[in-house]
Amino acid sequence: MPGNRPRIMTVDDSITVRKFAEMVLTKEGYEVALAANGAEFMNTVENFQPDLVLLDYVLPDLASQEICERLLASEKTRHIPVLMISSNGNAIRTMYQNCKNVKDYLTKPFQANILASVVKHVLEKTRKEIEEAAASASVQAAMSAPVVDELPTLPVPPPVRSVTRPPIKIATSGRTSAPFQPRGSTPPVLRPNTPSPIPAPAPAEVAGAPNPLIAGANQAEEALLLKVRQVVENKYASLARFIPELEAKRGGKAPEPYYLSFLARPKVISDMAQALREFHEDSVGAPVTLAGTSEVMSADVVLLHLAAKNSTGALHLQLPGELVKVFFHNGLVAAISSDNPKNYCTGAAFDFRSLARERITQAVVLQRRYALPFFATLHQDGYLNGDKLNELLRTQGRNTIVRALTAASVDFRFHPLPKLPAWVEQFSLRRPVRDLMLEVYRGVEDWLTIESTIGDYEAILGKSRDCAEAAARLPLTGEEKQMLELIDGQLSIQEVINWSGSSAFVVCGILYRFIKMGLLDFIYRPPSKKTEEA
Repeated sequence: MPGNRPRIMTVDDSITVRKFAEMVLTKEGYEVALAANGAEFMNTVENFQPDLVLLDYVLPDLASQEICERLLASEKTRHIPVLMISSNGNAIRTMYQNCKNVKDYLTKPFQANILASVVKHVLEKTRKEIEEAAASASVQAAMSAPVVDELPTLPVPPPVRSVTRPPIKIATSGRTSAPFQPRGSTPPVLRPNTPSPIPAPAPAEVAGAPNPLIAGANQAEEALLLKVRQVVENKYASLARFIPELEAKRGGKAPEPYYLSFLARPKVISDMAQALREFHEDSVGAPVTLAGTSEVMSADVVLLHLAAKNSTGALHLQLPGELVKVFFHNGLVAAISSDNPKNYCTGAAFDFRSLARERITQAVVLQRRYALPFFATLHQDGYLNGDKLNELLRTQGRNTIVRALTAASVDFRFHPLPKLPAWVEQFSLRRPVRDLMLEVYRGVEDWLTIESTIGDYEAILGKSRDCAEAAARLPLTGEEKQMLELIDGQLSIQEVINWSGSSAFVVCGILYRFIKMGLLDFIYRPPSKKTEEA
């Protein structure tokens, strides 16, 4: 029935774009409405109630950013997703990072199959987001609450709900496959590529008792406080004994400058600075060895670089509103977490409604304070068995890296560590970076990110020199293997899409991850087309 068809509204001052979109989307089974400017759109959007808006970046009357903000401000339209249309999506992406209704970007000029495929994907992605938000509503509310100063005192946890199994032994010998490394790099020393067994949960933390999982999580900060206290006591102990005498001599002098002349002596400050430098070198190791921004080096390149260097330590990825931490051990990814449990838990296959609020609060506080993953706390409390915990740590860690890859801007810094936090050692994933990155690239659903890598559809891709060797070591799906066979160094990307029988979004997504993994190289790229903002 026509009334049940998804509704799409296209807003563009070009009649050519409007009619083209109407023709393509109507043929795909959508109910389509058109608007030539911002005012016309705002006057009709509430009555039409579209499932998706295709919004041109430049309109003759209203700024597109103002339109997005006005949609978010209204109860009747805040749920409507927006697909921004622009001739340069990368240039405007940062402008809309705070507009939660802007779901993706479509670059002009676009082809019919690209338009249909991207629209379908955005609608599916929006539907999944709504389902995930509804499923995790209880934990989302708890995680939005302010962090309390103290952890809640919890009752004794229930018995573990999993079947007790014999300890799992990991073989320390036998042939293992090493992850593909860029030519000229030093291959990491690998442990067997077997998920590490998750030990039985320890008793829950009780009031006043230390939690063994967070041992070493903030070792640098805790040691720093102790060192500062020792320096202060050593330098000011003698001065403290003379406070009564000094106070008697102060007379009418103002207390601040009088006492600061004793407390802030250059020699004392110099001694404290030296002590802190020595502490940092002894307890944290070398200072930050790699730092920068994604404008210079993308997050995936940083991860591959640290793997090639057999690094051990913590990589900090600063996203808007979230600090992601990736822990390395001898070049392998040991753990992934963040200080934002709300983002970290989104989409997790777990029934949060089964938890008491006190349990949620405890897990939230520990993740915000020590980066201890939300689900590791539940395992310790007996709510998750080892297999389920391992699955959640892998999937939520992967989703966390996807956010870093698709964020508008990321600052990164790597801290070498002599010892990883206790929870990282206990729940270590021990994953080769290239296996992780393939899984991460599969989770990238941002069309602008994919299209920016693919480029022109007339470009021709060929297999790289190391393609066969690298592909043999990667867990490729059947669809990915078939796609790889289609690449012969002669077909353009558009011809690959036509021959594959799959949607343009699916094909370009596979080609995107093949390019990022170094399996494919560009043999031919058409000259860049200089376009003006439409």
